[in-house]
Amino acid sequence: MDLQIAATAARQGLKLPTRNGSDFTGLESALAVVDLPDQP
Repeated sequence: MDLQIAATAARQGLKLPTRNGSDFTGLESALAVVDLPDQP
């Protein structure tokens, strides 16, 4: 599911905000991953 979300963001030229940036390691050349801080 994560790769489908990443593919959609990349295709649309969007940044991908996530709380689990490590799931998208290696995709930095295809899209911008924005690692959000954890909620308390």
